[in-house]
Amino acid sequence: MFWNTNCFIVSSGEETDGLVSTSSVAEFSNVNDTELEVPTKRMLRLPLARVKNMMKLSPDCLMISQDSLFLVTKVTEMFIEFLAVEAVKNIGTGKRKTLLKRDVETAIENIPSLCFLDGALE
Repeated sequence: MFWNTNCFIVSSGEETDGLVSTSSVAEFSNVNDTELEVPTKRMLRLPLARVKNMMKLSPDCLMISQDSLFLVTKVTEMFIEFLAVEAVKNIGTGKRKTLLKRDVETAIENIPSLCFLDGALE
């Protein structure tokens, strides 16, 4: 994973401009590079190869770094989860336990940030 050495985030909750004191930087420098690596295979549910193939369909995308592939895959999973949760809310308290296409369509219609998906399921 790429770490920006110009800016560190304070994890203690202190309000600063995104910078850490030198003692915190010293503690950070004692961490091995292997401890900073993100275990991508355990954190993702979508196959990276398929997401990469979909990204390559864009003529603007010439090369895909591992970091960008990981982030696009993770964001895609989060988007699918958000859409599924909103669609499940449309099932209601009835006896039905199956998520239907109309539930997803209702979620798309009811949430303004999903308006770009209008007509995508037709």
